[in-house]
Amino acid sequence: MVTLVEDDSDDEVGFSINPTKPEKDDLDRSTPTGTGTGTGLTVEEMISKEEEVIKKQQAETLKRSGLPFFNEDESVDELIERLRSKPSFNQKFLREPDFLERIQELKKHPEKISQFMSDPRVMQAFCCLQGMGLNVSEQDLQKAEREGHMSDRPVISAQEKDGAQQYSTVADAKAAGNASFKAGELRAALALYERARELAEVLGLRGFFLREKFTYRRMLSTKVLRLVVFSDEVIPIISNIALVFIKLTRFKDAEAACTQAIDEVPKDDLQRISLTKVFFRRSLARERQKQLTEALSDMEQAATAAAEDVRREVQRIQNTGSMLARRQPYTQAAVKSLQIEVTRLQKEVARLKELALVEAKNKASSEERRREERDL
Repeated sequence: MVTLVEDDSDDEVGFSINPTKPEKDDLDRSTPTGTGTGTGLTVEEMISKEEEVIKKQQAETLKRSGLPFFNEDESVDELIERLRSKPSFNQKFLREPDFLERIQELKKHPEKISQFMSDPRVMQAFCCLQGMGLNVSEQDLQKAEREGHMSDRPVISAQEKDGAQQYSTVADAKAAGNASFKAGELRAALALYERARELAEVLGLRGFFLREKFTYRRMLSTKVLRLVVFSDEVIPIISNIALVFIKLTRFKDAEAACTQAIDEVPKDDLQRISLTKVFFRRSLARERQKQLTEALSDMEQAATAAAEDVRREVQRIQNTGSMLARRQPYTQAAVKSLQIEVTRLQKEVARLKELALVEAKNKASSEERRREERDL
């Protein structure tokens, strides 16, 4: 399956194919990999899952025990300081206004503790204060948002946005974004990638003026303002933004980001800029929205773009490589890796075609049943 890694060639978080060590892809729609457990999980994954279940059961026991959230005569500020001293507590929660509001509400109305325990942040705080650790994942928080147990968080908080402003170069902002992505800090990564895009667009604007010798007056007299901000750096960054949205299960936002990246590329540059990852990620986003026809179209375009990447790499080797490399370009590691990528994407195309066929059959069967029911 496709594995998400950091692409060192353009400093973009992307996908690569490892033929000797297949892994689950981002969306975990691969076949079960466990052996002998009968659950589709490895032994290590089962142990980790069981430990998490035990922790949550212990937390429920604590909740039913009626233990107070606050110590006697403890103020809100004092409790917050206690939470700051707990390494197992996610300190980012203390910067979220609605979480702090709940803490203040618990000070006034301690009887609401059972109601607020459906909020994973409150549950973690409670467990930490009782000397226990409880892991709260991004998936737990998203589920609580969907079920109304906590307010929807902004995709990027003000603190994360302010933190990203410290970076003044595209490379530094992208590197920081990649580091946050690998650490699982998806919203921080998103803020950093947005900062990198902002910087890249400024560079594109400057480059356009220098290259075309445009004056401000001439720019206003043309209809190419959208193309002014384009630079080669923008596409990989927007592709990474789409990947973060996929990880956050914000599939419409991921689709919109990919569409923007595709639309950003001037027609004259399509032959030299790869859109493989962009089409691939838009396909994933559309598949998760049950848009199989559109997802299939995007995956086909991703496979076509990957084949073009092979041709482009071969051309580069023949132009700049050593004599041996020029004679046998298809034996080079970079070309082989791209060819494997093409094969994998073609398999994804076949998989989506099969899903689309099944969906069409199910739709036809449903329509047939409705017609029969009307005729009765």
